[in-house]
Amino acid sequence: FDRGVPNPAALYSRAKIGSVRPLRFDGADLVAALAHDVSPGARREAVVGAAVAQALGLRVGDHIEPSHGLEDGALAHAHEEVWEIVGVLHQSGTSIDGVVLINLDSFHRIEEHTASAEAGLSSLLVFPRRGVHTAMLLGELRGRSDLQVAQVSAEVRGLLERVGRFDVLFVLAAALSVVLAILSIFTSMLLAIRARRLELGVLRALGMPRARLLGLVVAEGAAVAALGGALGLVAGHALLVATGSWIESLAGFRPDASSVGAAELGVVASVALAGALAALIPGLQAYRVDVATALRHAE
Repeated sequence: FDRGVPNPAALYSRAKIGSVRPLRFDGADLVAALAHDVSPGARREAVVGAAVAQALGLRVGDHIEPSHGLEDGALAHAHEEVWEIVGVLHQSGTSIDGVVLINLDSFHRIEEHTASAEAGLSSLLVFPRRGVHTAMLLGELRGRSDLQVAQVSAEVRGLLERVGRFDVLFVLAAALSVVLAILSIFTSMLLAIRARRLELGVLRALGMPRARLLGLVVAEGAAVAALGGALGLVAGHALLVATGSWIESLAGFRPDASSVGAAELGVVASVALAGALAALIPGLQAYRVDVATALRHAE
């Protein structure tokens, strides 16, 4: 939070903002927890995300009036109650930047929402033990008519099935680009070895071992591929920096372009290895160069 927040921990009863404390429930305890009302805490206090604060010019101590719903382009439901801004979240580059958080008990104290106060908690995220315990818990909760249960893994799989695996298409496109680049390295180095027979013959005549000549060609292929991978990595991060604001406006989050992940470094290393393998056949041709034939061909 920005400095000046009077009591950010009071936003939610029995919870600290910015931290997660796992709770352990048996099935019966979980059902009882769903009917437990939120104890009185801060009254009409709100925390806003960085994007909301920037767009509306909000600071700690300002007040907001909530509204929801649209009819003919105008607000359909507005409330006379106002909430005081007690905290502004630091920018995270995620959808959290666009949220307005209020405590649940203040929501129930709105005159039009009083009837919903008996509902207690509106949602609860549970991490059950693996195995049969998960199935038993889901079966028990799904048997209740007053609850709606959603299994995160199943919902995510269903979403991916509906919208398609676009990530797989991107990976296949990237893999195809790498394959074409490796073929290009192979072709160019093969032609270069044939054009440099005189140089290779001179190096062999000066006493360079065959294995070292092979190693130089393979190292050249790996270096070219690694340089291309590194340049692609830099270009990708530069593109993220240039389009970060546009992506945030469309998707609600800003990709982190300042850090390089282990997966990205692994891709560069894999590309370098592929370049070395592509240079192996040209390297074997350099390994088999006959000194007398190469010099005689040059004459």
